[in-house]
Amino acid sequence: GCRVTLAAIAPGLTFDEARHLYRFDGVELPSVTQVLEDNRLRGDWSRVPAATLERARQLGQAVHVALHYLDDGTLDAAPVDPLVAPYVDAWKQFLSERSVSLVLLEQRLVDPVWRFCGTLDRLATVDGRTVVLDIKTGDAAGAAYQTAAYVHLAGLSAFRPRQPHRWVVTLHPERQVPYTVTPYRDPRDWAIFRAALDLTHARAAMGRSWRSVEAA
Repeated sequence: GCRVTLAAIAPGLTFDEARHLYRFDGVELPSVTQVLEDNRLRGDWSRVPAATLERARQLGQAVHVALHYLDDGTLDAAPVDPLVAPYVDAWKQFLSERSVSLVLLEQRLVDPVWRFCGTLDRLATVDGRTVVLDIKTGDAAGAAYQTAAYVHLAGLSAFRPRQPHRWVVTLHPERQVPYTVTPYRDPRDWAIFRAALDLTHARAAMGRSWRSVEAA
């Protein structure tokens, strides 16, 4: 495993899951995904029927809950929902085919200086490398900027010149190989997120809050 000091984990951070609302010391702050959507840095689903989007959202949420319980060792012995089980099996295959040691599991983080928050899916050592992992069940548009923001929130950007690896693991159990690993290496990704964050805060100062943006 690896040891990382995570000063970014703050006791004043709260999260309202139903409203996807982060507060730090009582002040509402935008999330990573809200910043991306506020600046059109995620997929454009405007032409997708609302019912289809809602089903995909619910499936993704259910998969993430199941994988959380799997990884913290509390997944019930009772059968998992048949729609979710193939994704659990796909994640199990990824874990079995790699040497994975989890350091953090769905950790909520805040940067009180740049004023944004986010939930890091996984911080792990994979095959001896420090990796920020984000798990997807669908479109991964914007993941380059998303993972760069998580690296910053976790305090890992200070480790120079060796930056942690940033991977998205997309689960697609209908395929013969049920997962795809996509690495992100562009050093400009954090700068692009920072610019988007500045725009989000500028719009908020003008009365256009990111709260008008639905974010997962």
